[in-house]
Amino acid sequence: MMDVERPYHEFLAVLGYFYLQHERPQKAAVLFGIVDVLKPGNPVTMKSLALSLVEADRAEEGLAVLDRLSALGVADATTHLLRAKALAKLGRPEQLAAAVETFLAARAST
Repeated sequence: MMDVERPYHEFLAVLGYFYLQHERPQKAAVLFGIVDVLKPGNPVTMKSLALSLVEADRAEEGLAVLDRLSALGVADATTHLLRAKALAKLGRPEQLAAAVETFLAARAST
C-alpha cells in the first residue's frame, strides 16, 4: 500500500529547506517541526529542525533536538557540527571546543 502522506511530508521539508536557504529560519523551523511531529525520529528532519532553530536564535531548543537525536543513536559529524554552532551562539566556549574536537574526530574517521 502506498504512503499517501509521504508527498505532503516531502513538500513541507522542501518548503522548509527553501525558507532556510532564503534566510527565513523561523518559518523553516515551523515546517520542520510539523514534519517532525508527523513523522518523528527522522534524522534528516531533526538535523534540519535543529539548524533552523539555531539560525532563528533559538539555540537552546536546537540543542534539545540534537539531544533527542543522540538518544536515538545518531551522533555523526553533522550533529557535532550543529551542536558546536548552537553552543557558539549561546556563548559556551568550553563546550564549543569539545564539540569541535568531537566533530573533527568524527569527520576524520569517515
